[in-house]
Amino acid sequence: GERRLPDIEALLRGPMLGPTLAGDGASALPRAWSRVTGAAGSWAAALSLLALGVIGLGAWAAQGAACARHLLGEGAGIAFRGVFLALAALGGSLGLAHILRLSDVSMIVAAELHLIGLCALLPRILSRRPGA
Repeated sequence: GERRLPDIEALLRGPMLGPTLAGDGASALPRAWSRVTGAAGSWAAALSLLALGVIGLGAWAAQGAACARHLLGEGAGIAFRGVFLALAALGGSLGLAHILRLSDVSMIVAAELHLIGLCALLPRILSRRPGA
């Protein structure tokens, strides 16, 4: 028969055991830490996850802005940061099922954008080769 993808909504209705999700997803790590370390472990895990998210978002925003500035000029970096901030706020307000759906699509879009960027930068890269 025909192979179908799993229904994400049905998957998220019940608890998933193992390395993927438990409860609402983000609470799996603090719950695991609190079994050993108590409430302090839950706070440490929550702050660690928050710091990881903020650092990751900052790094991606800075790298994307630098690439946009390099390709399109000075104003493009500021525009990229604005769009990035709006999309991060949107992602922070969505439920986990929506995030999982969007992450699949965004990975495809990201791969395509990387290919477009590589093609756009290829003439500059080739012009810097020794002997060119």
